[in-house]
Amino acid sequence: MQQILCLCGGNKMRISPTGISALIIVAFFTLRTSTSSNCIVGFLDDTSDVINRLAFKSEIEKYDLLYSIKYISTDRFYDTLSTVCDMLENGVVALFGPQTEDNFQIVHSVCYSKDIPHIETRWNDNPQKLTFTVNLYPHAPTFGEVLAKLVDFKKWTTFTIFYDDHQSLSRISGILKVIRKSAISIKQLDPNNTENYRPVLKEAWKDGFRNFVLDCHIDRLPNVLKQAQQIGLMTIENAYIITNPDLQTINMESYKYSDTNITGIRMVDPDSEAAIRLAESINIQQSNMDVYKDRIEYIVSSQIRLDTALLVDGLRLLNMAFESLPYHGCESNARCSNDSSWHDGATILASLKTISFDDGITGPVQLDAMGHRQKFQLDIIELRENGLVKVGSWDAKKGITFLEHEDSGNLQNNSFRVITTLTAPYGMLKESEKPLSGNDQYEGFAIDLIHELSLVEKFNYTFIIREDKANGDWNNVSKEWSGMIGDLLREVIKYFHFTQGYSLLEGYNVN
Repeated sequence: MQQILCLCGGNKMRISPTGISALIIVAFFTLRTSTSSNCIVGFLDDTSDVINRLAFKSEIEKYDLLYSIKYISTDRFYDTLSTVCDMLENGVVALFGPQTEDNFQIVHSVCYSKDIPHIETRWNDNPQKLTFTVNLYPHAPTFGEVLAKLVDFKKWTTFTIFYDDHQSLSRISGILKVIRKSAISIKQLDPNNTENYRPVLKEAWKDGFRNFVLDCHIDRLPNVLKQAQQIGLMTIENAYIITNPDLQTINMESYKYSDTNITGIRMVDPDSEAAIRLAESINIQQSNMDVYKDRIEYIVSSQIRLDTALLVDGLRLLNMAFESLPYHGCESNARCSNDSSWHDGATILASLKTISFDDGITGPVQLDAMGHRQKFQLDIIELRENGLVKVGSWDAKKGITFLEHEDSGNLQNNSFRVITTLTAPYGMLKESEKPLSGNDQYEGFAIDLIHELSLVEKFNYTFIIREDKANGDWNNVSKEWSGMIGDLLREVIKYFHFTQGYSLLEGYNVN
C-alpha cells in the first residue's frame, strides 16, 4: 500500500490513503461545526416582555451560536442607531427585532446598507419587498383574506367591527374587501386612549348589532371583553370573531358559561411537544436568573405568544442557513463607519428563502422569494365550557375546514339553545302576577315537551324566541333561508363545513 510522508509540527508521520480520507472527514466536520459556532446573532428588543429575551437565549444556546441581546427605547432613535452600529462593530451578522415601526425602519436601513440579514417577527402592513429582510409573521394580505373567509363563513347579515389602531384597521381591511352583502359598522374601540371601551360598545348595542369582529392588542383584550360583559354584550344572542392569534394566552374563565359564541385563531398549539418544551426552557432560564427571583412567574405552554414562537422558529431557520455557509464562516468586517458589508449576507438571505421545515412551533415554515410567509396554518378555536378548543383549521391548499362533529348520542350535561315562536298552543307567555325570567316565562305544548325531554336526558336548555314568528322561506335571489330555518343553519354552519351552503334545504317547505 502506498504511503505519504507528512511533516506535522516538525514531526514526521506516514499516512495511508485511508488515513487521509479520515483526516479529510475530520477536518470537514471541524470546519462545518466552527462555521455556525462563531456566528453572532443580535436581538434588539423594544418591548417590556422579558419572555422573548429568555426564549431567544434558551433557543440560541441549543445551536451553539453566539449572541448579543440589547434593549432599546421606543423614542430615542439616535440610541437605536448607535446600538445597531455597536453590534456590527462586535461582529453581529444577523439581527432579530425590533417590534415598533420607527425602530424597525432604522434597523432595516442599516441592515440593507451592510448586507446583514434582518429577520422580522411582527405584523407588517407594508408588504412590499424589503431588501435583506424576511418576515416569519403571516403575510398581511393573505392573513386578511383568511379573516374575511372566516367572517363570510358565519353568514352574518349584520355585524360590527371593533378595531384598535391603524395597524388593527389595516388587518381587518381584507374583510371589507370581501364582505359586500352584509351591513357593517366600523368603530374604533378607544380613540382617546382612556381604556374605557363602554361608550363604543354601548353604541353598537343601541344600534341593534349582536355579532362582532374584534381586533385589538392582546394586552387590551381582557379589559374589552370584561366591559362588554358588564354592559350585556356577552349573552347567548351575541357572537364574536377575535382576530388576535394570541387569544388562547388570556384567561377566558369568566365567559365559558355565558353561551356567547366566541371564535378565534391560533398558530401555536399549546398541547404540542414543541410548545411544552419551549415553556420548560423559558422557565429554566428564569430560575437561573440571579435578580428578581421573587418576581418570577413561571409560564405554561398556553401562555406562549406568537411573537415568542416566531422568534424560536426564526432562530432555527437562521441556524440552518448558517450551516449552508462555505468555508470562510461568519467573520464580518461590516461597520457603520466605512463602506464595507458582510460578504456572506446575500448567501444567508438566499438560504432563508429556500430552506423550510414542517414541524415548527408555529407549524410549517416556508418563505417565498420575496421573504414573505404566505404558506402557513391556522387553527380555528371556539370557547366551550371546557375552555378554548380546536374546531377547525385553515391552510393555503384546503382553505377553511372544520373537524367532524363528535356525536356520542348522549345528551347528558350538554347545553342547547332552542329556537321557537310564541304561537298558541305550542308556545305562549305565562300569565303571572310575579315577574318571570328565562325559561320560566313560557308555557305550551312545545315548551313542556322540551322540559320533559331535558329531565329524561339530563341536558340544559335556553329558549330563544323568534319575535316575527317566521318559520322560514327560501329566497331564490339571496340563496338563503329566512326565519327559524335561517337561524338554525347559521348555527349549524359554525360546526359543519357545508360545501353547498344553504342550498341543502332548497325546495323544502316548512310550515
